[in-house]
Amino acid sequence: MKVGSVLQLEIDPETYLAEVAMVIDEKIKLPQSTMTVISAEGLFGGEYMHLDPGGEEVMVGPGDNLTYTQDAANIVGLISQMVYSPKENN
Repeated sequence: MKVGSVLQLEIDPETYLAEVAMVIDEKIKLPQSTMTVISAEGLFGGEYMHLDPGGEEVMVGPGDNLTYTQDAANIVGLISQMVYSPKENN
């Protein structure tokens, strides 16, 4: 279910962490403990941001930051690694 859009994606030059600016439908209420994950729609699909609401009672407001993040597994990268890695001799 689409609840918003990514406006801007940057890399912080000091921390090398991704900073994502997004707009979320004002009808959607997200706890400050919401986890953000970049996910893929499948092997050949596009990427999207998955928001997993946390259990905190305090909600995110305009200009707030979501600090709980998780890396998504890069399926294409994992498959490439398996296919192109040298085989072990037994």
